[in-house]
Amino acid sequence: MENVEYKKFVVKNYTKSELAQCYGIHPTTLIRWMKPIICTLEEIGYTKTAKYLTSKQVEVIIEHLGTP
Repeated sequence: MENVEYKKFVVKNYTKSELAQCYGIHPTTLIRWMKPIICTLEEIGYTKTAKYLTSKQVEVIIEHLGTP
């Protein structure tokens, strides 16, 4: 049987580019995927111009998209 190593995803502050990279997608795609939950994200401080996503915002995104 082959050993398989799984990376554990760490919830922390990420830039949109860093989080997109975790999912293996372009940042524009991540932003498009976030549209259904944008109101929820805005309630916890998300803005289009924010450089970083907070750990709480990352948690909400993971609940919507699944773990990268």
